[in-house]
Amino acid sequence: AGIFLSVKDTKSGIAYYQEADVYGEQAVATGKPEPGTDDLRPMGYQISYQARAGLAGVLLSEQDYANAGQIYLSAVDIAKKLTPVMAPLAVLDCWRMASFCNEQDKKYEAAWEHGINGLNHGAEMDEDQRSVSTLGYLCEGLWRLTGQQQYSEHRETMEDNFVALLGENWRPDPNASGEMPATPAMTGV
Repeated sequence: AGIFLSVKDTKSGIAYYQEADVYGEQAVATGKPEPGTDDLRPMGYQISYQARAGLAGVLLSEQDYANAGQIYLSAVDIAKKLTPVMAPLAVLDCWRMASFCNEQDKKYEAAWEHGINGLNHGAEMDEDQRSVSTLGYLCEGLWRLTGQQQYSEHRETMEDNFVALLGENWRPDPNASGEMPATPAMTGV
């Protein structure tokens, strides 16, 4: 998404990522048709996930939160099919960003639901995965949502959950540059 955003060419960015997603889906559909041929499905899932994350990023830059949130939701099942190292981080990112998009769009019920799905997913991750994940940012989003009247009663329970998963210093570093750390799910490593 970065190249298209840097030149403010969101229309081309959207077209590029949509086309890449088609190629990813074709690779998944082709799969492993005959013995002795390469299995294209893992590559297809990776391409589709990256394409959808890029497309959602372009939509976010245009503040099209509703469509960006839908794209992140559509990527959850694809993210689950990535490598064992990448899948947990990618799935968490999808839930986190779907929650964020809905929060920005003032669709708080959906934001809460997606955030809770992400929190539950984060609870299933091992400690090493959580330490390199964006779980703290998801927790920060849920914390903001507890500022809404309908979720305020969950504030203490949520903080207890955050501490249990990430420790007393569960919040992302306030002195950081504001840039999220690149996770393996984002970089493809």
